[in-house]
Amino acid sequence: RFNERLVLSLAGCSNCLLLDDELNVLPTSSLIRYIEPVATDEHGELIADAGRAAQKELKELGEQLCDTQPAGALVPKCRTLDQARALITFLDAASEKTLRSTVALTASRGRGKSAALGLAIAGALGLGYSNIFVTAPSPENLKTLFQFVFKGLDAMGYKEHIDYDLVESTNPVFGKAVVRVNVFRGHRQTVQYILPQHHAKLAQAELLIIDEAAAIPLPTVKALLGPYLVFLCSTVNGYEGTGRSLSLKLIQQLREQGAKAAGAAAAANATASGVGSVAGSMRTFREVTLAEPIRYAPGCPIEAWLHELLCLDATLHLGKPPARLPHPEQCQLYYV
Repeated sequence: RFNERLVLSLAGCSNCLLLDDELNVLPTSSLIRYIEPVATDEHGELIADAGRAAQKELKELGEQLCDTQPAGALVPKCRTLDQARALITFLDAASEKTLRSTVALTASRGRGKSAALGLAIAGALGLGYSNIFVTAPSPENLKTLFQFVFKGLDAMGYKEHIDYDLVESTNPVFGKAVVRVNVFRGHRQTVQYILPQHHAKLAQAELLIIDEAAAIPLPTVKALLGPYLVFLCSTVNGYEGTGRSLSLKLIQQLREQGAKAAGAAAAANATASGVGSVAGSMRTFREVTLAEPIRYAPGCPIEAWLHELLCLDATLHLGKPPARLPHPEQCQLYYV
C-alpha cells in the first residue's frame, strides 16, 4: 500500500522528475512538461534565494562575536541564523551558572537541533563545566550530537588524545556508539551518556542534556529535572515527536513555573525581602525554536511533499472538535 501511495504521490509532485538508467525522462506525469530551470545570475547563484539575507546576517553575527569566547569559535560552525541564535541562548544560560534553569529547543526534522546541542556542550566545556551528562532513548541517537561536540572542541583549539579522548560503548546492543568524552586540559571534565531511567546518577551533575525528550516517558523526563542546568531538545513532528505529552504538558508546566520564578525574582528585587528564596526553588525557563531548514532550502516544495507523503505533519491536520459533544449513549467504543 505504501509503494502505491509513493508512486501516486510522485506522479502528483510538480517538482519531481524521474529518469531511467540512460537518463531518459519517464512519462510518469503530465506535470513534467511544466518544469523550468531555476533563474540564476551571471555567477550561477540563485536570483530568488530566500536564505541569502539570513546567511549574510549569520556571517555578520560571527564577526561580531569573534572576540567573545567560546561563542566566537563556535558560531561559525552553525549553518543557519536560527541555529546560531539557539547556540547563543544555550551559552548565555551556561555562562550564568545558575541552578534550576531549563532551556528547551524544539524544531521539525532537519533543522540542526543535535548539532546545536553538540556545539553547546563544547561551549559548556570551554566555560569550565566539569560534570556534563547526556541522555537519550539510545546512545545511537547521539551520533550527530557527539560529532559536533568534537567539531566544537576542535574549533576551540582542543586536540584529540592531547586535550580530550572518547570512549565507545562495549555493549553490543549499542554498537560502537560514543558514551563518554574525557577532557583533561586544565582540569578533569567529562561528558557522560546515561540511560534516561538512571536519573539517580545525576547527583554530581552540573549540566544535563536531554535529546529527543518526546520519545522518553513524561514521568522519566520529570525525574531527570534537578538542581542543575538542563538543555532539553525534541523533534515536534515525525516518529520522534509522537509523544505529545512533552509539548502539551511538560513544556507548558515549565513555562508557567518560569513565569512564576520571574515574577518572584522581580518582587524580591522590589521589596528586598525573602521572596528570593522562593524564586530560587523554581526553575527558570527559556524556549528556542528552529524554523530555518538545513536539509532543504527555505520553502522547499520537496520537503512539503515528503512531509505529506510520510504524514510527518499529522498534528497540523487535526480537525477541530465539534462545538457540542454527543451524549455517551450515542457514542460507540472501538478497540484498535
